[in-house]
Amino acid sequence: MRCQSTAKAELVLGILTIAVGVLMLLIKNRKFRIGLNIAAIPIGILAFLFPNNITGVCSKVHMTCRSLTLPMLSLISIVLVVFAGINTVYLWKFESKGEIYDGICIDFK
Repeated sequence: MRCQSTAKAELVLGILTIAVGVLMLLIKNRKFRIGLNIAAIPIGILAFLFPNNITGVCSKVHMTCRSLTLPMLSLISIVLVVFAGINTVYLWKFESKGEIYDGICIDFK
């Protein structure tokens, strides 16, 4: 079944997303956090592609996997990619200006 394959793939990608999120909370090193955000972007892209192109979902329109799961997986994966990209640019932008501590840029000049 196509939905079962998609569910297994999305479960693995969800676990990877949770692992990246937990590491983002625990680690304060800016370069490592940039790397985690860059790693979250392909996870989000794969989370979008699995139900839409790679494995797909049920072909019947009235099935819940098509009417509920597909739009939500698409929306969540797009939000993941957008926020990871924005956070990467934010962390990269303030890299040369000073140290970021808890989201606040501290200039040591």
